[in-house]
Amino acid sequence: MTTPYWTEAGGDESSAWNTCILGDAWLPGICTVSVDGVGRDVDKKKTKGKDGFALQDNGATGAKITIEVVLLSQDDWTIWQQILPKIHPVKAGGVKTPLEIQHPEPNVLGIRSIYIKNIRGVPPTAKGGKRYVIDCEEWFPQPKDTKGAGADSKAKAVTPNYNTAQVLPFHELVSQPFAPTGADALDQVYSKL
Repeated sequence: MTTPYWTEAGGDESSAWNTCILGDAWLPGICTVSVDGVGRDVDKKKTKGKDGFALQDNGATGAKITIEVVLLSQDDWTIWQQILPKIHPVKAGGVKTPLEIQHPEPNVLGIRSIYIKNIRGVPPTAKGGKRYVIDCEEWFPQPKDTKGAGADSKAKAVTPNYNTAQVLPFHELVSQPFAPTGADALDQVYSKL
């Protein structure tokens, strides 16, 4: 699947950048997702009396993901109140397993599963609506135990079913039907001649 472009203001492709799906719950309002970066944990090992150093790769570092949810309507607020207890990281019954995330920003960087660490509210304003910020960490499955009794156990991201509204598959968030622009439009015009 290709990542949708973001500049078609008001189009279906740009709406993919304004929505976020956690597990199978489509977060209400307008969502902005940022990723602090993906990388590797690398140690420098210096040998005394020698020039240079050796690098030791300790594996991937988990990215920090921030989801900002802006609630602009009464419907957004109602849906948020239904979803919040299910994703709340501390409340009884809240999610305590990783969730699949569907949004172009983390997905294009290879991030598919996240773990919610913190949810905080920002006071509402007449101009900007009510905001919530969800702090997450990229989730990795436990490394396989090659020795001992735990060798057959496998960790897996869970997508609990708690949605209160119909969820569209991520691929349906992009433009349908195809509305050509630029070179694609010219190709269609010339193909009809």
